[in-house]
Amino acid sequence: MTSAAFASEVPPSTLLPEQFSTSASSKSVSDQEFVVKTAASVTRPCIAVPSHDKDIDLLISKELIENLAKSGSTVAGPDEQERLASIYGLRAKLLLKSISTANLLNGCAVASVDDETQYLLARLLASGQVAVYDSVGAKVVTSATVSVSQMHGLAGMVVYRQGGDSMHLRTFYAFQSWVH
Repeated sequence: MTSAAFASEVPPSTLLPEQFSTSASSKSVSDQEFVVKTAASVTRPCIAVPSHDKDIDLLISKELIENLAKSGSTVAGPDEQERLASIYGLRAKLLLKSISTANLLNGCAVASVDDETQYLLARLLASGQVAVYDSVGAKVVTSATVSVSQMHGLAGMVVYRQGGDSMHLRTFYAFQSWVH
């Protein structure tokens, strides 16, 4: 990875707003697609989460994750925003615990994602706070296509892909999402 992918800017200490929202539909099956901007750079020190096929790395500011972890509590506040901040804070703590001190990927400490931290990573992707490094093209990708497939009242899938056109999109992150 080139040093141009790393910046000296101070990362935000909180989650930014999501770039898209999935709307509950009265239809039994709903498919939506969005294009989101991803971070053009990441500050060091950073955390790297390799994609399932290992050719795309998701790079996150460690400072951002540490700041989010400070808000994690087992006792949520009275309103929805405080409750979500507490949940994402706990997930940030779990992500920090998963960091391997022995491994580096693109100069970042490698972390693993589990059933809880996958939702933190998805939220950071949706808000553009993750840099997506494509090792095949040896570059930071500045946007991703998000496909949301859901069935009303059931779990759905959210899939992040990158590539030049719809015929050549590569999936780099997917997770199951509960939709109301």
